[in-house]
Amino acid sequence: MAQRSGPPPIIYILLLLILGGFGYWWFVVRPSNPATIITPTPSTPQIPPISSSGVGSCSLPAGTTVRIDGSTSMVTINEKLKQNFQTICPNAIVATNAQGTTNGIQGLISGSVDVAAISRPLSSQEQAQGLVAVPVATDKIAVIIGTSNPFNGNFTNAQVSDIFQGKINNWSAVGGSSATIRVINRPSISGTHQSFKELALKGANFGTTPNIITLPRDETTGLIRLLGLDGIG
Repeated sequence: MAQRSGPPPIIYILLLLILGGFGYWWFVVRPSNPATIITPTPSTPQIPPISSSGVGSCSLPAGTTVRIDGSTSMVTINEKLKQNFQTICPNAIVATNAQGTTNGIQGLISGSVDVAAISRPLSSQEQAQGLVAVPVATDKIAVIIGTSNPFNGNFTNAQVSDIFQGKINNWSAVGGSSATIRVINRPSISGTHQSFKELALKGANFGTTPNIITLPRDETTGLIRLLGLDGIG
């Protein structure tokens, strides 16, 4: 980030986003003064939409750049944050990217980004490096199949776990026709990948059977396009 010292002013307006759902998303910063960070709890009431009169004027030098990277599931939130921040600081530049939660955190630690937008909690090791997580939204993780998939039943939690661990690899085992289940996983750098492992697999490892594919990069659209007649992701 150019022409800036101390924590980015972006952290002071995070609470002005109106967002909802289940399961947390975070913005992560590495402040020089952690006491200035506003960290809401799940019971924090919603705050009205941003207005320039409500947060004061911007004192950033013209051309200041704030760099955000992280989860693909945060793309829409990042764009909203960008719009709101530039309402306050029209001469600032907000550069957003979505290379995965882990890459966002690594970039924050190395100094190549200023804010990491992540979809999992910080590890104890990451917290020990001075990172501070600010929860800004909640959402759900969904398991999906393609619209052309002939399967029209439901999965139990145990079946989902077994499918992604490679223990179930045929649709007939869950009430479908006899065909191989093609599992499409997000890469390990994805916060969604790591959260799914903890929530759905109870910490167990993803399977490595031939029917399981791991995407080379963290992307939602690419995953959906690969589902076809027999995929799940």
